[in-house]
Amino acid sequence: MNTKKTLMTAMVSLMLFSAGSALATFNTDKIVGAAVSGATGQALNATGAPVAPAPPAVPGKINVNTADAATLATLPGIGPKKAGAIVAHRQAKGSFKTIDDLAKVKGIGPHILDQVKDLIAF
Repeated sequence: MNTKKTLMTAMVSLMLFSAGSALATFNTDKIVGAAVSGATGQALNATGAPVAPAPPAVPGKINVNTADAATLATLPGIGPKKAGAIVAHRQAKGSFKTIDDLAKVKGIGPHILDQVKDLIAF
């Protein structure tokens, strides 16, 4: 009887650990400061509207909508100042949809866009 109880305890612990690990890796870049709906468990923004989940990562590319300033600064032609401008623009205006949207960031022109176009994702 103790063997069954021990086995059940181990199985429950493993399930809880697995669930905890999955939650620990949840991408919160887009929902910082957001609430979570109790009814659906979906993230909500400051106005109470649902927040769309982050798109899947593109292998080998930096997603300009989710990367932090330090990661963006690793792109050619993008230093800490331009990386900060990208993050600030994203926070103020919302996600970038195309490379043309990225061109709206002060200090980013055609030359830099040409350098980073194959290294970024949206």
